[in-house]
Amino acid sequence: MISIDGLAVEFSGTTLFKDINFVVNDKDRIALMGKNGTGKSTLLKILAGVQTPSAGKISAPKDAVIAYLPQHLMTENKRSLFEEASQAFADVLNMQTLLDEPTNHLDMRTKDILKQALMEFDGTLILVSHDRDFLDGLINKIYEFGNKRVKEHNEGIREFLERKKMEHLRELET
Repeated sequence: MISIDGLAVEFSGTTLFKDINFVVNDKDRIALMGKNGTGKSTLLKILAGVQTPSAGKISAPKDAVIAYLPQHLMTENKRSLFEEASQAFADVLNMQTLLDEPTNHLDMRTKDILKQALMEFDGTLILVSHDRDFLDGLINKIYEFGNKRVKEHNEGIREFLERKKMEHLRELET
């Protein structure tokens, strides 16, 4: 279990989000949703220990292994996206995973392979994606970012879209 308590992030006087509180339970399947610039990727970076919040704290078990696959890979070793993702999932059975737009730059076949691998993954999964079909059946909880807050929805992507009367996740960005 990972606990997020009173988390806030500010950049140059601009607040991305503030007073965020929630718990990520073992085997949760979470999608982070919201407009670009609301802090989704920033939260992933904080959970992975790549960035520090302005306020609040993250508590995780000492034996928790958190992997983070960024949206834009910046590798110097010239590995392909598939090779880099494979590297990120090397210890897949013992980790909780954070994925930032994992389907970007993937063809349909590779996207299907990735989704199947994540469906079979037995750990906690937190990801950012605007790909409704990729998220369908993969997640069961949504954290919606907006107005400097995060709202929890205990539902899948289809239910979320139906309730919001939206057809596509890109509509969140307008």
